[in-house]
Amino acid sequence: SLNTIRVEGKDKKGRAAKISKALGKAGINLRGLTAAAIGKKFVAHVAVDSPADAAKAMKILQEM
Repeated sequence: SLNTIRVEGKDKKGRAAKISKALGKAGINLRGLTAAAIGKKFVAHVAVDSPADAAKAMKILQEM
């Protein structure tokens, strides 16, 4: 099964690229990434392999 994380924040150029690069660098396999800019807000759903990867990804994304 997939484990997903919802990411929200200000819309900035290259946000999805930075997310995928940071998670890949940490060795986290992305099963899926869906993102949208709504006004000045950015919303993404990131799917990873396991609950452990989801926890690791959340820690990385909170530091961004």
